[in-house]
Amino acid sequence: MKKSICLIGAAAILAVMLAGCSGSPEGTGSSDASSAGSTSGSTTAGETTAAVVTEPSDTPTTEAPTTTAPESSLKSDLTFVNSVGTWLETADGYQILADDFKAFWTLSDTKMEAGQAFTYEMDVTVSDPLKNAQVALYFGVPTNEHVKNGAYDVRYGFKDDLMRIFYTGPETRRYGQVVNFTDEQMKATSFHIKMVMSADNQVTYYWNDEEIATVKVDEYEGGYLGIGSYGTNAVFQNISVTKQ
Repeated sequence: MKKSICLIGAAAILAVMLAGCSGSPEGTGSSDASSAGSTSGSTTAGETTAAVVTEPSDTPTTEAPTTTAPESSLKSDLTFVNSVGTWLETADGYQILADDFKAFWTLSDTKMEAGQAFTYEMDVTVSDPLKNAQVALYFGVPTNEHVKNGAYDVRYGFKDDLMRIFYTGPETRRYGQVVNFTDEQMKATSFHIKMVMSADNQVTYYWNDEEIATVKVDEYEGGYLGIGSYGTNAVFQNISVTKQ
C-alpha cells in the first residue's frame, strides 16, 4: 500500500515538473519579443540620422571635375589695385575681357612724383585690329581709385586712327598734333608701346620702338600709373617701369 502511494506521489511531482518545463519556452519567447519591441521603439530618427552622418562611408564618391585657372605668367613691375572691367592674370599676361564697347582701365599702386623722369612700356596683344579699338598708358592719375578724378593717357587709338596724349577728368584736353596710323600699323594685333617722361614734363611716345612724337605736358604734377582698353580684348605683358 505504501509503495503504491509513493508511486502515485512521484508521478504527480513528475507531472508538475513537466508542466513547468513546457511553459518556460513560451514565456521566454514572449519576453524576448517584448524586449525587442521595446528596443525598436526606443530608437529615435535623430539617433539613426546621427549614426549615418558620423559613420564614414566605404563607398567611393565620384567628384565633379574642377576647372583650374591657368597659371599666371604675368611679368610686371606694377601691382594693380583698382579697376573697371574683368581683368585676369593668365598664362599670357594681364588680360582685359572686354564684353562691350566701353572704356576699361586698371590702376596700380605705383606713383611717380612730379619731376621724376621715367620710362613706362609693355607688350600688347589685341583680339582684333578693329577700327573702334584703343589701348592706353595711363599716367599722372591723382588717386588710384578712379580715372574720373583726372588722368593723362598716351592713347593708341584704332578708333580714331591716331596716336595722341589726352587728359580726361573734369575737362578734356588734347596735347600735340594728331599722328595717324599707317595701314601696316592698323593691321597689327601685337605690338610694343612705350612712353618716356622727362624731368621737365616732356613725353616722348613710341610704337614698336619707333618714335612717334614728343609733347610737353605743362600741367602734369605726377601721379599713379595704369593701363586701359576700349572695344577689344587685350593682353598686356612685360610691363616695365624704369626711373631715370
